Amino acid sequence: MARMNSMDHVDRTARPRLLVSVRTPTEVFAALEGGAEILDVKEPALGSLGRARASVVRAARAAAPQAVAVSAALGDSAGPGHLGGQTWRLEAAALPQRAARETPVAALLRLVAAGAGLLKVGTARMDTGSVDKTLRQLVEACSEVAEEGREVRLVAVAFADDREGAVGPAELADVAARAGCSGAMLDTLSKGHSILALLGDPFLRRWVAGVRDRGLLCGLAGSLSLGDVPSAAALAPDVIGLRGAVCRGGRTGHLSGELVRAARRALEGVEQ
Repeated sequence: MARMNSMDHVDRTARPRLLVSVRTPTEVFAALEGGAEILDVKEPALGSLGRARASVVRAARAAAPQAVAVSAALGDSAGPGHLGGQTWRLEAAALPQRAARETPVAALLRLVAAGAGLLKVGTARMDTGSVDKTLRQLVEACSEVAEEGREVRLVAVAFADDREGAVGPAELADVAARAGCSGAMLDTLSKGHSILALLGDPFLRRWVAGVRDRGLLCGLAGSLSLGDVPSAAALAPDVIGLRGAVCRGGRTGHLSGELVRAARRALEGVEQ
């Protein structure tokens, strides 16, 4: 299976781009005002990668300049009822009835139709075979959309604190490359310790290098504070993702344009 080209718009000599997660149309405008370079739509109340609402994706794409990418979360995990016609687990109680019955591929296509060009899917609590199958089927869906003239990229996400899944940070780059994903990203399921504290600088430097060696887009997120931004940027990923650090009242609180500006200033102050 041919990989969707992840490198067309990545300048590896530049600083990391700032991804800001938003949950409402109001937050979209706050993130843009603060200088977000990627609008990442998700629902924090449903998990680390709580599945995005199409209405918010649509609002983000309508408001954002073309230079600002729009991504959407598909969920912490596509299992155990991955693509067998079953519903996703966590979202059923909080999403509209039709959306709750969707397969992951149907959800991906709906979010792409709303304007998402980058889709993130988690590998939490899944065995390797299920992850491989799920990612390949989602990549195939992205490829079919690309044949219609629309570039759509899939990013696989592993969690530093996932103790039940077979695909952790160490395995993610190989798994994502094998499936044909465009990128790999690290995050955390719980929002206590940051990705930097959980994995440490030496491991993360090797991880970033390994992802880049495989030609994949590379992202770091996971309970990063504003004070963590320079250290995370020094690891030289392509993308740094923030949510709680740019909200008043934590990750389920209200996003602050002022805090997004502070994060953008911190990134711009890092020498590459």
